[in-house]
Amino acid sequence: MKNLILLIILIYCSSLSIAQNIHSYRVQCDSTYLIRSILPKSNGTFLAVGSDVTDFSTQNQNGFVALFDSNYNIIWKREYGGTESDFFEDIKRINDNRFAILGESGSTDGDVNSSFPILPPTATAVWVSIVDSNGNLIRNTTYGYGGNTDGKSIVINQNGYIYLSGGTVWKVGDFINNPNDMFTPQTYIALMDTSLNKKWIKYLNCLYGEPNVPQMTSAINNNGNLILPVYASSVSGDFSGTTSLGSADILLFCIDTSQNILWKKRYGGNDLDVPKIIIIDSYQNIFLMGSSSSKTGDFFTNELEFDPNYPITYPFLSKMDSIGNIIWNHAYGKWDTTGHNKVQTTFISMTISESKIWLGSSVIKTDNQGWYETNYGKHDFWILQCDTSGILENKLRFGGPEEDWIYNLTALNKGEKVLLQGGTLGGAKNSFYCDTNYTVDGKCYELVLWPTGIKEVKNENSIEWSIVPNPSNGTIRVQFDKSYSGVISIYGSGGISLYETILKRDKKIDIDLHSLSNGVYYIVLKNEKVYTSKKIIIVH
Repeated sequence: MKNLILLIILIYCSSLSIAQNIHSYRVQCDSTYLIRSILPKSNGTFLAVGSDVTDFSTQNQNGFVALFDSNYNIIWKREYGGTESDFFEDIKRINDNRFAILGESGSTDGDVNSSFPILPPTATAVWVSIVDSNGNLIRNTTYGYGGNTDGKSIVINQNGYIYLSGGTVWKVGDFINNPNDMFTPQTYIALMDTSLNKKWIKYLNCLYGEPNVPQMTSAINNNGNLILPVYASSVSGDFSGTTSLGSADILLFCIDTSQNILWKKRYGGNDLDVPKIIIIDSYQNIFLMGSSSSKTGDFFTNELEFDPNYPITYPFLSKMDSIGNIIWNHAYGKWDTTGHNKVQTTFISMTISESKIWLGSSVIKTDNQGWYETNYGKHDFWILQCDTSGILENKLRFGGPEEDWIYNLTALNKGEKVLLQGGTLGGAKNSFYCDTNYTVDGKCYELVLWPTGIKEVKNENSIEWSIVPNPSNGTIRVQFDKSYSGVISIYGSGGISLYETILKRDKKIDIDLHSLSNGVYYIVLKNEKVYTSKKIIIVH
């Protein structure tokens, strides 16, 4: 069996492009562990949580928390668990000295402070832990009983209350008061303080046979209330007052620390709509990313090109105001109506900065690449870079000959860098390769990759300049308000330099771009005082 190679990929992004010239260096790691989530710290280090296989015959694992330095070297690593399989999957900051970790546990012994005397065979409970800044376990607790309960998300509000959300079918243990039936997954929300004292559990109730489950993330608004996306066909109980739009819709619930539903909104179309990631920015705008199969409704747009005779699944991104009203929505993807290239892509990660939005996915091998670009393997890393209005600016696809998956994207340094965390069964483009088992001397390696690209800096020397005409059919004139000395360069959207010359006290220059194909390019000025850029569109 091929070992999974862990990936932490550092992408230096600019406002201009995601470059595709990928370099790499490697950090040796224990081949048995899988990083599931990361949390950057202000000093350039970052915490990571995940699982470490302790017994390959049973696939039992422990949860771990580790601290990496800015060069991706492990400073320390702590493991926790019991005799069964346990793992960590998300970490959130409480304060500088306390962190909350969400995971799953099948153990009732060891480090696991279980509420249950014994779990059914192969079953797991939701596991919530508090660690200090050195990874020492302070306290932990479990929720649920059996394998049909999961924890999807933990978030912490300004007053230190921890919201846990997930899905369950149980009416025993912590969920003894669940009003719903035992055969249909239902949403629960639990509130704890930072000592993990259980305050309450709320259920989103509905009629028998109407399933509803929360998805990958939730968020906290500036009032300390939970914003929870739920995937549901339910129309009764807490879901009443909203009309079903398709086979399953997306609902947003705003819930306070007293269990009150302050507002709810329903979205969707004529088919299946599923939420994935939700982020609230500093202006309290809600960004919701998900996938849809609907050809009508809130998330379908004319940006998509598809054959109506074939099913589609496409990713969407919506910006909403603080009470869930849609401001704009974009759908991403194209389908070859001639070759019926039915690429179905679901984005599973998103990160935003003040100037950019990045969406991450793993795209399958395609016969007709087109919009989805060139294959590298069976599954490839795929990243879209958008502006703050959701307009697609750049795409980056890369990977190795086998399968590569994105788990998380995290914007660093106000969006100058994006950290990609994922896993791979193959080497990455233009990087080193391991042997046929993807190991080196019995060890696997992390790949740390970054594209070299253009860094856009505001014009610090107040030079005024223009490009005419823009758009152009091939010949342009670049004009300056005063004499300019320095380099003028032209880059493609992939960050590749296509033209460069040096100017000496010039006030204008004519450039012939007839050899360039239609598309968007960037002109960059740089000298010891100036670094600035503008976009040029070529249309022949």
